[in-house]
Amino acid sequence: MNKTKIKKVENPELRKIQSSRFGELEVDESAFINFPHGLIGFEKYRDYIILEMDSFKPFAWLQSVDKPALGFPIVDPALVKQDYEVKIDAGELKDIGVTDTSQARIFVIVTVPRGKPQEMSVNLLGPIIVNADQRRAMQIALFDSDYPTKYYLVDEGKESSGQSEEDQVSCATA
Repeated sequence: MNKTKIKKVENPELRKIQSSRFGELEVDESAFINFPHGLIGFEKYRDYIILEMDSFKPFAWLQSVDKPALGFPIVDPALVKQDYEVKIDAGELKDIGVTDTSQARIFVIVTVPRGKPQEMSVNLLGPIIVNADQRRAMQIALFDSDYPTKYYLVDEGKESSGQSEEDQVSCATA
């Protein structure tokens, strides 16, 4: 198995990590976010960073620290569905130290099919909840929800989504 080698740099707080999309990144270890149970389907990988750059806005990138090819575009779900709500038992958030909802940031994973940006969608059933203060996060499955796993972001995807015109969000694609 090919393992990514991570070398320490002069500043002991910084680590170099590899990303297949962004190349070598020098990241402050205090920015690492630990997922105690991993992401759904990727339980083995537990440490990530969130790359928030002006050129990506409103999107960000959730990049694995340990696997260069493992990264996900993410977005705040309120930007794509204003009435989005995550209903979760407070006890479920103990693993990441959330005791008050003000401690949590919520993201959803964006899917952009290769060569079909008009079919860009977000998974509203699998939000990621981040405790920014403690740098811990979890992905949950909203079993008792009517949200889709593919909530389309551009008009061309709406025919197969069951979304109404009001629910559609238009966004520019490059």
